[in-house]
Amino acid sequence: MADTENLAILLTDMVGFTERSSSQSRDAFHRTLSDHDQILKDTAVLYAGEWIKSTGDGMLVVFRSPTNAVQCGMAMQDALAEYNHHRPEAEQIHIRVAVNLGEVRRSGDNDIFGEAVNVTARIEALTPTDEVYFSQAVYLAMNKAEVPSEAVGSRELKGIPEPVTVYRVPAGEAVRLIASGEPMQGAGVPYPFGGMPHASVAGGGTGTGVPARSGRNWPRRLLIALATVLLLLFALAALKRAGQPARDDTAAAPSPPAASAPRPEEPAPAPDAAPAGAPSGPSAPAATPSTPSTPPVSAANLRRNDMFLVLSRTVADRNFFIKRHPDSAFADGIRLAEQNDQAALARLRRLGQAGDVEAMLTLGLAYAQGRGVPRSLREGARWLERAYATGDPLALWFRGMVTLTRPEGRQKGKGRQDAESGLHWIEQSARSGEPLGALTLGVFHANGEHVPRNDETAVRWLRKAAGHGLPFAESMLAGMYLAGRGVPQDTARAVALLESSAGKSDPTGQHYLGLLYERGHGVRKDTGKARRLFSLASEAGFNEAEAGLRRLR
Repeated sequence: MADTENLAILLTDMVGFTERSSSQSRDAFHRTLSDHDQILKDTAVLYAGEWIKSTGDGMLVVFRSPTNAVQCGMAMQDALAEYNHHRPEAEQIHIRVAVNLGEVRRSGDNDIFGEAVNVTARIEALTPTDEVYFSQAVYLAMNKAEVPSEAVGSRELKGIPEPVTVYRVPAGEAVRLIASGEPMQGAGVPYPFGGMPHASVAGGGTGTGVPARSGRNWPRRLLIALATVLLLLFALAALKRAGQPARDDTAAAPSPPAASAPRPEEPAPAPDAAPAGAPSGPSAPAATPSTPSTPPVSAANLRRNDMFLVLSRTVADRNFFIKRHPDSAFADGIRLAEQNDQAALARLRRLGQAGDVEAMLTLGLAYAQGRGVPRSLREGARWLERAYATGDPLALWFRGMVTLTRPEGRQKGKGRQDAESGLHWIEQSARSGEPLGALTLGVFHANGEHVPRNDETAVRWLRKAAGHGLPFAESMLAGMYLAGRGVPQDTARAVALLESSAGKSDPTGQHYLGLLYERGHGVRKDTGKARRLFSLASEAGFNEAEAGLRRLR
């Protein structure tokens, strides 16, 4: 029997999409579509929405809470009202929003289907421009104190055997929700539903304001992106992706990570001074971290963080790692792969002979794939085996990832064995203090990759990785706190984690902290600070930040 879930389904549709695609230049049309997608996705994040798919001129999002779903629809319309406020009519974006509640099934690619989805699509077809319609099922389940409503009436829907009673949110009747002491935001913008995207809610939300959630979508995007990288990283993808440096997870230095993680409830280290090799990456943002002081993050752990940023394609600049850590063995691997740099090869060999695990792993992958050196599986295996023999936690983690993704593991009867063996090595690395091992296990448990999904276990491992000072892990853990996944929802802690991550020049943290400042979510709205954070993230190659800059122009 197929697994089913009872979810609130939100479906949007851009009005005039076909006409616009034929009347605008291709560049202008793609900019508009990009802005549309970014605004709606960012808004869904704030209401615990899980993005399912784009429909070309709209998107499908699901929620555990019907109240969140309707409020998200209202917030989407308000966000677009602000976007449209200073734009000519030809550049404005207008949408219809429909919400329904019912049982759905998921396909293998995480799409959803079922009669509840069909009903949502039929309601969306009835919805006027700039409005939010929802079904009686949503009306009966939602918190009516938080969502104004009025009945539209009973409607016959094509393909649906029985009439469906439809409701709408009356524009102009929503109360502006403001945290105590927060000034009015967006002055002069005619918000149809009270400017809900800009309501700054303190604490975990008590039902008196917008739920202080950044949703499953935001951490899910980060976690899934990272999990995908981890699964593909060693499947002969190293050193091959366009615009990426050497894919040999050898970015980590051989020295062990910081001695111990801070207390579990204090996972976010304070920003650290620049590591040796004076990185030339973006500088820290203006936001001052409010987390307690913790042991400084090591340069080796910052290298691990940068490796993940590069490899997960959140950073597009292939020179990003070299700029920040020019003297690392991993940077030598990049030079070797891209330039056949003989000086880099000589240095890697010297380091490898001296016992540097990062250099051994880099050489192993370089020879195995013939990147910068003649291809030699025997020579590659020799270097990798030398690295494994050290028992270094980084080598244990690397061995686990190689085992998880090796092609022969896909053969019948071998995949499960490889998965168990790979997970064993990764867990060994994590328990030995390797932050990449902890980060990997956090990702796997958060997404149900190779192990059953378990948010509490995911948070436990992410805390360990963040406790070692991995800024990227701090950003991911912040998403769990914003979503209330595996931990009580805690916007203040999430903000502190993002401030710490951004303070270490981590573009992921910079972007998402900028998003919170732009929306006034958990912090006082400050578009100037948001713009600076987006700019720093964009300079580091974080493409999503460019959409934020366009919104704030």
